[in-house]
Amino acid sequence: MYNCRVPQFQLEQPATTTNHYNWTIGGLGSAYAYSDKGIYDTLGSMVSPHSLYLKQLRERLGGAAVENIGYPLFTMASSPASQILAPGTNAAFAVTIGDPTLLGASVALGVSGLPANLNASFNTNAVVGAGGATLTGSASGPVTPGNYTLNVTGVNAGLTHTSPVSLFVLGMPSLNPRVTSQAGTFAFSFSGPNGQGYHVLCSTNLSWPWTSWTVLTSGVFGVGNSYFTNAVPTNSRMFYRVRSP
Repeated sequence: MYNCRVPQFQLEQPATTTNHYNWTIGGLGSAYAYSDKGIYDTLGSMVSPHSLYLKQLRERLGGAAVENIGYPLFTMASSPASQILAPGTNAAFAVTIGDPTLLGASVALGVSGLPANLNASFNTNAVVGAGGATLTGSASGPVTPGNYTLNVTGVNAGLTHTSPVSLFVLGMPSLNPRVTSQAGTFAFSFSGPNGQGYHVLCSTNLSWPWTSWTVLTSGVFGVGNSYFTNAVPTNSRMFYRVRSP
């Protein structure tokens, strides 16, 4: 018997037999006190692998053979489902590996679907049994703004599971050369990736952090230029900033 869970084991080893042994390896339950009891190995706890049959099946025929008879070899999930990557920042996803069959599979991690100049790395390249890893994405150069689907993969014994995530890469807004100031008004035009949100902020102190600046207006970039006019007269020197998102 192997990793059985019963109220009581009744395992005999008859003295009349030759070269024949009865074993219990792992298991939970009490042992009946036969005078010619069999051999108990690690009684009182479960041993690894949890299922000797599934372990041998995986070794002989691969991970797909285990799942073909209804046992998930491992599970994987990624969170959050989507992240935003702004210029100069990183985006991180938590990858969780489950071990429902308790086989202690070593799951190799990978990711595909990366656009040019976008790097992604794991804090560990493999998870053994149940555990987790962090996937971090960052830009090594200009990345075309847009929404990208990254396929996070886990592989063990020839079996691949995929957990897709979405990464929305933001572009850097640009201020156009045409700036006008007359009759108590200040106007300028700017542009950015179509569909990406923006904020126009102002401050009387250029050194203040942007969180201390006043938001004058918000909008979404379209095709072509966006325009801003500040018609509020002021006697103070004013600085303007376009922030996205």
